[in-house]
Amino acid sequence: MTFAQTSSELKKIYSSFRLEEKLRIDTGNKELINKGLFNIHRFAVDKGGNIYVLNPKNREAMIFVLNRTGKLVRSFARQGQGPGELDNPFEMFLTPEGNILVLDPRRAKVSFFNREGSCLKEINSLPEVLFIHPLADGKYIGLESIYGAEAKDWGYTLNYYDEDFKKIKELDRLTFPNPIPTKTVEASLHVIFSEVSGNRNYSAFAERGYEFLIFDLMREFLKRITVPYRKITDLTEYKKIMEEEIGGLSRFGVNVVYPKYVLPFHSYFADENGYLFVMTFEPGKRLKPGDYMLFNFLIF
Repeated sequence: MTFAQTSSELKKIYSSFRLEEKLRIDTGNKELINKGLFNIHRFAVDKGGNIYVLNPKNREAMIFVLNRTGKLVRSFARQGQGPGELDNPFEMFLTPEGNILVLDPRRAKVSFFNREGSCLKEINSLPEVLFIHPLADGKYIGLESIYGAEAKDWGYTLNYYDEDFKKIKELDRLTFPNPIPTKTVEASLHVIFSEVSGNRNYSAFAERGYEFLIFDLMREFLKRITVPYRKITDLTEYKKIMEEEIGGLSRFGVNVVYPKYVLPFHSYFADENGYLFVMTFEPGKRLKPGDYMLFNFLIF
């Protein structure tokens, strides 16, 4: 594994890295609004460039299919309790076979649709499951919440599930104090970031620092990567971001407590070569104070 932070070190592995606009979907377009596509909650893109959009706010159809030029092809999955209907869908993924998987926590269901919009099957899940990722062998990685007024700690567990969504094993766990008794919450997103890429599954959360757990295809633990990070005490920019994320809790009388140090990262993704690109809050050598909330990539 390689650790690189400066631009010169990055170029040794990647000669360039940039974002390029290929297509823009205007949810303010009257034609799309009239057809129900006025909000994008989640989206996925298949190998042919077709775009699948989840809009849970539209009752007549919650899934929209656009071609690679942005033209709306079809929509389906209306709100309801019947087969092929959704209530309050939260996540959407494409399975390795090219079908559409939708997680609906309110109904405690996982629904499978083909590209044409026909419902193939529905299986029971748990209302506590907030995130799932379909695997090539038909099994799943999922994020399950831990909560309750009487629970000492809240948190999440990253789990490995079989084809019928029965839990096989727990892979990772994040816990934090129950905010209800004290009406106090820590200024963190409090989430396990799970990434599946190639034949590896990665797990990390910011409270643990730059520490990534790596599992193989059978979800067997392979190794742990740990890299030190600079403990930044200037919380000015960090507070701006957290205010947008959890500032609304103050309306309910909840106190937000900030850590002594800026938590090191916000999210990450993995490429096909096994490198992890980490969006970090830690400033680099060429960044000015206050710039560390911008994109700054590390490679492990």
